[in-house]
Amino acid sequence: MLHNTENQTFAVDVNNLPANWPTDLHDAEFWTALGRTVATFGALEFTLAGAYFALSGTIYYDESGIEEEYEKWIPKLEKSLSDPLVARIRLFGTALRKDPKKCINRPDDLIAALRAAAQLRNVLCHGCWNNKPDKDGKTIPSFYTMNRAEKKLEAFDTPIDIEYLEQTRKHVVELIGAVVTTVTSMGYQFPGSGGRGRPIL
Repeated sequence: MLHNTENQTFAVDVNNLPANWPTDLHDAEFWTALGRTVATFGALEFTLAGAYFALSGTIYYDESGIEEEYEKWIPKLEKSLSDPLVARIRLFGTALRKDPKKCINRPDDLIAALRAAAQLRNVLCHGCWNNKPDKDGKTIPSFYTMNRAEKKLEAFDTPIDIEYLEQTRKHVVELIGAVVTTVTSMGYQFPGSGGRGRPIL
């Protein structure tokens, strides 16, 4: 064992880091595509909260139970505005399945697609992009998840480029449209949209 009572100390000179570090390895077009994709996920989160309000707010109850259900509903509405994406998907799915009149084609497929998108969103938002892109402009962000079934750490291993980000963003836009349709297909106006349908409140 090494005993050194005179360790030399060092400090990072942030003024001499590469310009735009740690985003210096990718060009501006890549960051624009990533930023637009992340912002689209933000729109999905906001849309899920509106859909939860609409779906859970149009369930019919007997007169005797309305007051009690209303008291339970308000905290859930507040939670839907502050929850992370995965929790919002869970609330949305519960509301979608709770009332048999709210029928869309294959709701479980929509929920599964939302959950898969949420996993990718975590990579894009929380991954580290310090890996240099290859000659085709593709890079693998450093991001790890715990595989709970196998109890082991797994690294994200899909190369990402601008085309991948643009396809992801378009897919998320399609998911947003599908979530809105769960409300408008019942003849209701999506909350805050000013679009067609009967306003809920």
